[in-house]
Amino acid sequence: AAGVDALIAQHGGNEHAALASVDETMARCLHPSDVRKIRRSLEVFVASGQQHSRLLAEQQDHEATLRFDRVCCVWLDAQFENGLDERLDKRIDKMMQLGLFRELLALHSLLHTAQPSALRIPDLQESGQPPSVKSLCGYDCGRGILQTIGCKEFAAYFRLAHEKDGMRSATGEQPAESEVEVGANASAASGAIFQRLEEDAAQVHAEHADLGQAFAAAVSDMKRATRVYARRQRKWILHRIANRAQTLSTFSLLQLDASDLTTWNDKVLQPALTHMEAWLTQSKDSVPTSKLDTSKASRTPRFMWKTYDCAKCGMVLHGDKEWEAHLKSKRHRKRKAPRQDHPLAAAKAIASTGGDEAAISPAGNGEGVNEDDGED
Repeated sequence: AAGVDALIAQHGGNEHAALASVDETMARCLHPSDVRKIRRSLEVFVASGQQHSRLLAEQQDHEATLRFDRVCCVWLDAQFENGLDERLDKRIDKMMQLGLFRELLALHSLLHTAQPSALRIPDLQESGQPPSVKSLCGYDCGRGILQTIGCKEFAAYFRLAHEKDGMRSATGEQPAESEVEVGANASAASGAIFQRLEEDAAQVHAEHADLGQAFAAAVSDMKRATRVYARRQRKWILHRIANRAQTLSTFSLLQLDASDLTTWNDKVLQPALTHMEAWLTQSKDSVPTSKLDTSKASRTPRFMWKTYDCAKCGMVLHGDKEWEAHLKSKRHRKRKAPRQDHPLAAAKAIASTGGDEAAISPAGNGEGVNEDDGED
């Protein structure tokens, strides 16, 4: 982390500029606002001495081979339109009943007592800025265990609880003069509100309506994040597993629809057992692979994406798909002149295109690529 911070400091605190100086390819495919992934690429470079983009390209080449001679994968799939979202929501409700909230309280208390520097957002107090919505009591929810769904979703809830408790939190918030300052190593859970939350959260939420509303909003955000993550998982399977199963004869993939749990034995368990038995006893050519539509999953690797700068609208777009959608948007088509306050606007490129947008290299070389926005 020290090496990454030193590299960023050399470029005036600009993470994206620091990445562009050591790995222009990776900087070109990462949005300037995606600080977490930018820092990750810098960490890879500092630790290995090699560009992150080069390591990813080598990894892509190695994916053509398998670790084992023969591979069989059984994928239990489910369709979102057949009630999967509702099942995911019920899963969160059950997790809360089984003690997930108590785990979040324990993690919150541990952050205050252990104070892990590796997860701390640097110079938060010195900056004078309010805590980020992606920070849990001053700790970065984009790193380590705090990336887990539930941490950043409950960040606003815990900040409100701190306000109710009248305590100094690790976010750098200052207590009123009448409040007692808590030592740096004291547990935040020692406050009255936090003690009562451990004993009877429902009663506390009933007494403090705004805290109860914040709790309900946090749970709702958890459910939404879980649904989004499930869709990302399905795309990952199609892209990383199904694609390979279609092209490699030694890779057998069986897709089973587990949307209806009432037909588990007939549509999931028995077909899976039959397939595995055949795969173990017969030749590889006699066990077919499920035919899947992987056309949408076949895409350009993320590290090869381009970042586009629309000087007309003052926006940075990531990837061809996002760029093409922006060109068709009403916001873009209605804007007549480029924004003068856009920091990435390249005057030379704008002049040459008559005020139209340009795809600008994030490395800052000033070279623009003219694009046709489709307007008459």
